[in-house]
Amino acid sequence: MTFPRNSGHPVKGEITNQPRTNHERKTSELHRVKVEAVKLLRESEESASQIARELGIPQTNLSRWKREMEEDPEGAFPGKGNARDEELARLRRENAKLKKERDI
Repeated sequence: MTFPRNSGHPVKGEITNQPRTNHERKTSELHRVKVEAVKLLRESEESASQIARELGIPQTNLSRWKREMEEDPEGAFPGKGNARDEELARLRRENAKLKKERDI
């Protein structure tokens, strides 16, 4: 849903579903591409490796996207990393904290 803009600028209180920044547009486009790739994989009789080749992406990415969609269809591809990245960051912070404690 998009409301009219005032000289190209958002009107105060404007409600829109359109991405506002380049990052939001890229994230939105990437999400759409991933969803479409997984949909193609599910509906096709071709193998994941064949579809990945046709799309020009690594087969491991396509398989991971499919798994993420199966695990959490609504939360897949949030645009700010994934649970694995968040877990890795958390473990790295914890590791750094433990090293500091050990060195004291």
